[in-house]
Amino acid sequence: MTRTTLIFTVLVLLTIAAFIADLVWGSLDISPADVLSALSGRGDLETKDYVIRNFRLPKALTALFAGAGISIAGLQMQSLFRNPLADTSILGISSGAGLGVALYIMSFAILPGISLQTGSADTWGVALAACIGSMLVLMLISVVAAWLRDMVSVLIVGVMIGFLASSFISILQFFSDNEMLKGYLIWSFGSVAGTTWRQLSLMIPIVSVGLFLSMLMPKYMNALS
Repeated sequence: MTRTTLIFTVLVLLTIAAFIADLVWGSLDISPADVLSALSGRGDLETKDYVIRNFRLPKALTALFAGAGISIAGLQMQSLFRNPLADTSILGISSGAGLGVALYIMSFAILPGISLQTGSADTWGVALAACIGSMLVLMLISVVAAWLRDMVSVLIVGVMIGFLASSFISILQFFSDNEMLKGYLIWSFGSVAGTTWRQLSLMIPIVSVGLFLSMLMPKYMNALS
């Protein structure tokens, strides 16, 4: 067994162990046997089965797929910039997503009447705002990259966009009330506790398609490296 195979085998086993531990541990004491019974549909403990199927399992799946998507995106960034320290926030795309959510949640603080939620936010609106914000930044970076054709300059522009977005978010936070500020902070913490099966029905296909497409790109990534 090669060193690479051994590392991947250990990581897969650790991922499985962490996934099971996420289903077992919590405020309600549930044994591994009860978890297996609930997942197989043979459970006879109504409360524990409900907690596992509707709370802990969606949360664990969200963490699994989100972690896979972020890690692959980070690997592609490292290959693109030939820098092992690069991550998904290096081009300001994450800051663009944060700015989109901040505008959706906290824009009412500066311009009353334009916020659709008037200070509160629903899950689908937040997700859409994050996608729009990140896509706009990505399009801007793509235009700059086509114009400059210099990866270092593109990197600098991405960092600048990230700082500008963070500055505007800080302004929105300053003028927001406690409720709006709390809503944004909860989103920024990246909690997966409130994930539902309805949200997963959208997230899992999108992330799965992205992971599948990334598996077709090893030769291109190696060429960039």
